[in-house]
Amino acid sequence: MKIEKLKDGYPIKPAKLILFDKSGKTEFSLDKPKLTIGRKTETATADIKLCSAAVSRQHGEIVFADGGYYYRDLDSSNGTYINGVLFGKNGKNGLKAKRLADEDVLRILASHSPLTHPDAVTIIFSEGKKNYSVLMGSVNSGVQTAKPDDKKLIISIEERSVKQKSGRKTLIRDINLTVNSGEMVLILGGSGAGKTTFMNAVMGYEPATGTILHGELDVYEDYEEMKYAIGFVPQLDLLRGGDTVYKTLKNAADMKLPATIVALERQDKIERTLMMFGLGREKETLVSKLSGGQRKRLNIAVEYISNPELFFLDEPDSGLDGIMARSLMDNLRTIANENKIVMVISHSPDRAADLFDKVIVLAKSNEENCGRLAYYGSIERAYHFFETETLEGIVKKINRPDEGGDGLSDFYIKKFQASQGVK
Repeated sequence: MKIEKLKDGYPIKPAKLILFDKSGKTEFSLDKPKLTIGRKTETATADIKLCSAAVSRQHGEIVFADGGYYYRDLDSSNGTYINGVLFGKNGKNGLKAKRLADEDVLRILASHSPLTHPDAVTIIFSEGKKNYSVLMGSVNSGVQTAKPDDKKLIISIEERSVKQKSGRKTLIRDINLTVNSGEMVLILGGSGAGKTTFMNAVMGYEPATGTILHGELDVYEDYEEMKYAIGFVPQLDLLRGGDTVYKTLKNAADMKLPATIVALERQDKIERTLMMFGLGREKETLVSKLSGGQRKRLNIAVEYISNPELFFLDEPDSGLDGIMARSLMDNLRTIANENKIVMVISHSPDRAADLFDKVIVLAKSNEENCGRLAYYGSIERAYHFFETETLEGIVKKINRPDEGGDGLSDFYIKKFQASQGVK
């Protein structure tokens, strides 16, 4: 790569880098043919020294050549994501250099995700004169450089099995579907159909044989990056009863929000989250004194504060009356409307059926003794498909007779396969 001559000691095209790391926001003018980027140490020789363990001593360099700027990886440990594509060591495309365009976003460790990890570093290449700032863990500008992508969640599970004394037992198999950003999806199923197994497999908590993709990242292969983009609310909470609501959320913010967020912004994030989940008046209340619905909302708030892109909830409305359950589901709908994906297991889905975009119906096959996909699509079409007027009616269709059901799981599994052109 030939370095072009400079005019009066400056590049032909004036440009700059805007960096966000543990030290906050810093701007660098690209006023020489090459700037090296590396981790800040006592003996560091890099031009740009970053305060992050994710950065290698000699991580990469910005080079002016052929009339433009290039980023070149220097065999770094973690590589660098440029607009979500990994360059450098372990990069899937095998490339180590890329010509930069105005507003390109370079990220070390965090990839597409907002800055939810203390070692994340974001670098914006700028040929213009835009003002950037860090706000609630994401990088924003007047042109929304780092706005959320419309990323799909592509689920392709061949099988999830466990080892037993009698051999391997298949729990679920052949589940293929795609969820769009901004969608709230209900996971519905009969007893033993594998709803929790399915959710754990999609999150990467208990990987299955198959592939789970979110945008350009593989949940299994890129789990170290993806885990910061996933929020999970289990059935049972681990909240400490002796803490106040505010302290609980503040502890979550301290653990999950990046160090680059200043105290005032962190405080504002906590306050807005409290108000969003209807907990503002309870901020000084002990967790042990909360009602069931308030405690459920606090559990969700603790996960939501880190701004996950994928939100999974296992029976969040369990034990709540209809009004409280509806209110909680309204909160989840609001989260999905932020261009996030929300997936919910519920045993009382009819109380908020209109809030869901789609429903996944899992049924336990009597023929194969494992969970299979019996339907995926809109709620309205599900009623027609199962010839019933309620979501609970769908569960009755696929449950076994000894569970109060009609025992039609295999019929609907085959009916859905036929509708998809699967023989």
